[in-house]
Amino acid sequence: MSDNKVNPSLANVVLPALENNSVSRQNIVLIGFMGTGKSSVARYLHDMCHMKLAEMDDILADREQMSIPEIFAAKGEEYFRTQETNLLRKLQEKKNLIISCGGGAALREENVSIMKQNSYVILLTAQPDTIYKRVGSDENRPVLDGRRSPQGIRELMDKRREKYEAAADIIVETDQKTIPQIAGEIMQKLSQKSHWLATINPEIFIGNAKKFNNLMMMYRCAIREIRTKLEVLDDEFSNNYNRNPISFIKTRIKKPMSIYQKLLHLGYDFTEENIVNQLNDVAGIRVICPFIDDIYTVAQLLTQQDDLKIVRIKDYIKNPKPNGYRSYHMIVEIPVFFSNGKTPMRAEIQIRTIGMDFWASLEHQLRYKKNLDNIEGYEKISKELQKCSQNITETDNHMQAIKDMIGDFYDI
Repeated sequence: MSDNKVNPSLANVVLPALENNSVSRQNIVLIGFMGTGKSSVARYLHDMCHMKLAEMDDILADREQMSIPEIFAAKGEEYFRTQETNLLRKLQEKKNLIISCGGGAALREENVSIMKQNSYVILLTAQPDTIYKRVGSDENRPVLDGRRSPQGIRELMDKRREKYEAAADIIVETDQKTIPQIAGEIMQKLSQKSHWLATINPEIFIGNAKKFNNLMMMYRCAIREIRTKLEVLDDEFSNNYNRNPISFIKTRIKKPMSIYQKLLHLGYDFTEENIVNQLNDVAGIRVICPFIDDIYTVAQLLTQQDDLKIVRIKDYIKNPKPNGYRSYHMIVEIPVFFSNGKTPMRAEIQIRTIGMDFWASLEHQLRYKKNLDNIEGYEKISKELQKCSQNITETDNHMQAIKDMIGDFYDI
């Protein structure tokens, strides 16, 4: 688990009201065993959500002018737990707060009741081996005394598991995940549990939403520029050769959640800079052609455009993906003129035949919309989809051969 901290400028983040709650809770409480990442995730959520941060162990150590092990040694665990409860009660009087609890805070029923009054309780988990690697050698963990081994940690975790899980609204595993991925999963799960959304900070949300919408407007303008070029080429072919190399054109702007999740998957934060510099497919244009050779004709004509920069090409027609996917991909950069000057914008162009588009569209629905990976017989279904792709490829090649035969006698 790595801590990848920057200040996101486009975090349109909201806290939902959970089911069966008429009033939205204002805070987030992170609970869990030591070493699960509570402090690191809390700091990241603090930046991401523009919320205040309360690290309970740090606050108590500062008040007592002692480290946590020193408090345990000098005044006992019971004293510490009482101070922990009193602090938690005070913190819950506030709002827009990320509260990171010590590992034992959720073991008291009184504490859990206090948490639930105004917070969503998020349990972070990790395997004992992971915990041992992260904090096994940390001498500031008095609870581990006599248990500094994966087995000792497992035994202590087993004793606490039932109370942890009973306290949690949401559970998130942290093994082999980055801090941004964990934070993103927390916010996604909160949203999935909600019936409506209550904005944490309206001014920040509205300001960030305006920036995001402005950026998406720029991508839409880039799509219009590229689409115009394609339509001009198609009109020229229709006029000069009495046929159209383009059957139709589809366009789309990537959805906000898809942008967010892709950045997290790549290990980047949800910022305007990262959207522009790290993602090439926010703006997408799909060009559908009648024949295979039309694909390469359209691609070649695009490369000859003086103001269109070719960033990358991937030919999945000559080199299909293992699942059978076939298409010609171009990442391009085009200048778009706005009131404040010229801005280069990137877009992904996918060029494919009608048959390829038919297969890819249905395969996407089956694989991603129906959770194909999780059902029984997944391998058999994948093989059947590959067979369909092969059949369509054979048909495309056959139609191309017929077109070539006719072309010997008549210019289609």
